[in-house]
Amino acid sequence: MIVIVVSVILMAIAAPSFDPVIRGMALNGAASELVSGLQFARSEAVRKNQPITVDITDRTWKVYYDANKNGVLDPGEQIIRENTYTDRIQAQTATWQLLFQPSGIITVTAPAATTLPTGICIQTQADNRYRRVVWFETRASSPVIRGRNAAEQNAFTAAATANCA
Repeated sequence: MIVIVVSVILMAIAAPSFDPVIRGMALNGAASELVSGLQFARSEAVRKNQPITVDITDRTWKVYYDANKNGVLDPGEQIIRENTYTDRIQAQTATWQLLFQPSGIITVTAPAATTLPTGICIQTQADNRYRRVVWFETRASSPVIRGRNAAEQNAFTAAATANCA
């Protein structure tokens, strides 16, 4: 009985120390999913030889072919791929819209006046100390995840860092 009581006390003390690990794994998963979606959109644009649109909000992202090129997902336009973040994760961003050209080049169509390279910050809702940045450039072959540590985070340009404020 004493062994069980001591074990329960030790587990209660150790449990909070796992929280950063769990948050980090959730962030890595969310950032990897977004990178996978962006890589998929780029490959679809090249493969189908037509522009592919990606809409990113604080809770979801969607990849679709905008048939009438109005920048809006209209009824009848098929979503090719989408993802919703878990309740603990959010993208620290206004609504973003990215357009992958048939050449594979990426254009940011919203928010307006966004210059590349830039990044989209993904962070935990409760505590923004835990974050990852999905970084992309105009001619990059694929987006990359940055911000796994403080030194890397500080190396970002002002534009990407502002998205994590």
